[in-house]
Amino acid sequence: MKPPLCALSLVVLMPFPALAFEAGPLFCRFQTECYDAEGCEETAYQLDLVADDTGGWIMQDEAEDIPATALDLDDGLVWIGRANGAIRMLSGIAGENARLSIHAAGGDFMLNYAGSCRADD
Repeated sequence: MKPPLCALSLVVLMPFPALAFEAGPLFCRFQTECYDAEGCEETAYQLDLVADDTGGWIMQDEAEDIPATALDLDDGLVWIGRANGAIRMLSGIAGENARLSIHAAGGDFMLNYAGSCRADD
């Protein structure tokens, strides 16, 4: 049996990484887009991450709203979204580097974006 203090520490610490973004949306702006192995080019792609009414997350871009789930990893949060036969993974820290990766379920394409996310637009 684990000591109560250790278990209490996990309960207290685990929710806090998500709290930084619960009060408002996260705005991501990407300057670089890489398509499969064909190389990279400049882009102005934007993705916003907003909380939904159920305590979950929505990835929003100009084309669609994608339900997302926050996963707590050792070094911070990663958001995973799934829609239209593709998986999206957003990682990063607000105000610093962010990465978005989009993979087709059938394996026929992959997009990677590099940019940053901020808690205010």
